[in-house]
Amino acid sequence: MTVGRAEFLRQVIQKLDASGIAWCCLRNHKEMFEDSRSDVDLMVLREDIPLFESLLEESCRETGSCLAQEASYLNFSRTYFTPASQWVRIDYESEIRWRVFPVLRARSVLLRRVRRDGLWVASAPDEAVVLWIAALFRHSLSDRYRLRLQELAAEMPDSLPETLKVCREALGGLGPRLWKMQQASFAGVDFGSLWLDFKWALRLRMVSSFSRTKDFFAYLAYDLARGLHRIIHPRGFFVAVESSSWTHAQSIGLLWKFDRVFPVAKSIFFPPGTTRLSLGQRARTAFTLFRGGLVLCPILPGGQIPMPRRTRALWIRSAGDHQWIGAGLPSGWMIPPLSEGDPVEACYQVSLRALTRAPASTLPHRRLFCVLLGLDGSGKTTLARHLAEHAGSTVPSFELRYFHFMPTSSSRPLFPWPNQAAEPKKRELAPGNGETLASIARLFRNWIRALGGLGIRNRYFRGVLLGDRYLYNYILDPASVRYFGPAWLAALFLQLAPRPDLLLILETTPETLLQRKQELSPEEIRAQSTILREFPFVAGRVARLDATRAPGELAQECLQEIHLALEKK
Repeated sequence: MTVGRAEFLRQVIQKLDASGIAWCCLRNHKEMFEDSRSDVDLMVLREDIPLFESLLEESCRETGSCLAQEASYLNFSRTYFTPASQWVRIDYESEIRWRVFPVLRARSVLLRRVRRDGLWVASAPDEAVVLWIAALFRHSLSDRYRLRLQELAAEMPDSLPETLKVCREALGGLGPRLWKMQQASFAGVDFGSLWLDFKWALRLRMVSSFSRTKDFFAYLAYDLARGLHRIIHPRGFFVAVESSSWTHAQSIGLLWKFDRVFPVAKSIFFPPGTTRLSLGQRARTAFTLFRGGLVLCPILPGGQIPMPRRTRALWIRSAGDHQWIGAGLPSGWMIPPLSEGDPVEACYQVSLRALTRAPASTLPHRRLFCVLLGLDGSGKTTLARHLAEHAGSTVPSFELRYFHFMPTSSSRPLFPWPNQAAEPKKRELAPGNGETLASIARLFRNWIRALGGLGIRNRYFRGVLLGDRYLYNYILDPASVRYFGPAWLAALFLQLAPRPDLLLILETTPETLLQRKQELSPEEIRAQSTILREFPFVAGRVARLDATRAPGELAQECLQEIHLALEKK
């Protein structure tokens, strides 16, 4: 049986009851198992939160579900995707409050909880307080909340002592007033003035006792710390779709597909064909990611949009024949091509794979500089893409950053896309003195870039830094980098440049290279093959691989070499 929402939640509840954690469902317990649009609102003690989260992770593993979103607002929130393609959002908190103003403590609510239909649920007065606070956040009382409050009024005891005690504990003098409104079915209520009175009641309640004042400053400090963490590590999702036919309606459709994870009210999208983001658009992007929303940016083929590196970001582009491929930051993981006729559904499925994949757990204090070296047509880009697809799924997993020839100094991400045009272009060797001096100057500039890009820029990166050819191009194919200086000078700069920890050399026959690409003549292929075979390449570890094998098999062998090199560092 495929595990769905109901099975996942029953697994969680069984583990909670078996663990002895004090918990209760604050609201919506009647629709909890069946209504996929309903969030699960739970309350636990603050000291039980680590154990509660470990039980959620255990239930996730046992049911085959995936954690898609983890956020921290006034409460904590986790959204799971079950094998039955159903979303389950679990919100859990250890206090009831409006902004930083305390309302009820978890211990008081849990002492009054009741057992109903196999669940621990909040008492009727406590649930009413929760609904009123939720309405205050929205400045409106929905019809669903209004009906539920009337039902709770009927469930509350007619004797005032217990009910009024809870109402006064939470809301002070406003509590009995709200309870009478519920009993009177909100007849003649002026909600405009009610929300203002509600706010002042909570503010004055904050100074009514020392414990509430202490809670106020504790919440204030706690929220400032969590807000700073959300600024550094936003919980939103940035999606760039590279397409020449993307429409406004498709953007809206994609946003609504992710409404359960990233609410549409918090999300934004930019006009199709965006080529660059203005300062205002960048500010809106940062604010949306901070709030935990989705930012959708459709761009034209060949366009470049700076992608945020401190949050999850996904670049989606067409691979031809109705195939779509994605690449994500910060892990550098690539999603294998997905066939789908509808672009919206294709982008949704690619994004879903990026959201529900297990996070890459990089090896601590280990960074591996790896270079792929081979002639044009040996399959370096294809192999790099297969390595990027497997980077987060191996054990142990690792993050991967890819660069072509030289590490870039900009924030533009690079990925080994399929059917990628060969760069740089070939030029005939017809240099003059000026061309020779210019090529030596470029060699010196690229040597400086290698020192800075591999040292300063990636100083704190822990994972695999994967390069395509690197400075070895000056030895193997100087025409491709327009180098016309002496070979000994290029070899000298190569010795002074940062040395790879792992050098993967792809070897194949000249006939195979001529079939794959016609950029080199047979004479050039034979000359470069001789250099590739006889040049004394220096690296921490050198592995020579047969490039005629299937890319998947070759990628598995390369992964073994990468893990061996990581273990020896």
